[in-house]
Amino acid sequence: MKALLSGVFLFISLISYSSTVSVTFPKLMVSHIEQEISVQTTDSIVFIKFQEHITQVKPKNGIATFTFTPANSRKVQVEINGENYISPNGVVPIAWSILPPLLAIILALLFKEVVFSLLLGIFIGTAVMAYFSGGLTEVPTAFFGIITEYLLPAAMDEGHMSVILFSTLIGGIVAVISKNGGMAGVVERIAKKVSSSRSAQWATYLLGIGIFFDDYANTLVVGNTMRPLTDRMKISREKLAYLVDSTAAPVAAIGFISTWIGAELG
Repeated sequence: MKALLSGVFLFISLISYSSTVSVTFPKLMVSHIEQEISVQTTDSIVFIKFQEHITQVKPKNGIATFTFTPANSRKVQVEINGENYISPNGVVPIAWSILPPLLAIILALLFKEVVFSLLLGIFIGTAVMAYFSGGLTEVPTAFFGIITEYLLPAAMDEGHMSVILFSTLIGGIVAVISKNGGMAGVVERIAKKVSSSRSAQWATYLLGIGIFFDDYANTLVVGNTMRPLTDRMKISREKLAYLVDSTAAPVAAIGFISTWIGAELG
């Protein structure tokens, strides 16, 4: 009887002190791009086997990380301490990863509609991920994934909302200044110093450097201010966009007083 009780007590002890393993795979895995798996465990040493290679990892604060490079496959399978784990998502071939932004750019150029093209690019990206995770039957779910997995989380992000609100307020100020004639007055003053397309481009460049505190404000203010003048001087909108973009983020990134400084220091 004592032997039986001892055996039961030992069995219960082994169960209570057995290791627990929780594996977190990346949400998006692209072939030939380095990825990282997070393993939460109570073991002091974790043995991870991937593609016949065994790696010994020592957890820190109960979490072990394993870096690997997946090949083209539907799912990723790893063996951790003798147990097999399969990723819920498939691996997207690296060539497919350029499809969403490429189509979004092409559609924006064809239809002159940026918002629709970006939304379609997001849908194509989620459809590609769904296809390589579960096949064609999972593609329709990508439409709902646009809202639940991407748009709503992005809108709820504090950093994203601050950028959207800041850009909206700057755009509103620019619109008010344009309506009350202030923008036209600035253009007329600059026009007195401009006598050719070359000097108009230099004026755009210098105005871009002058507004150095934020790249979004630079783009909105300089672009809207100089557009009537550059149109008058037969400068293409593409050239104006290039000049504005070249003096927006680069200038804000090196300015001592700008919205970029906090992010760069962080």
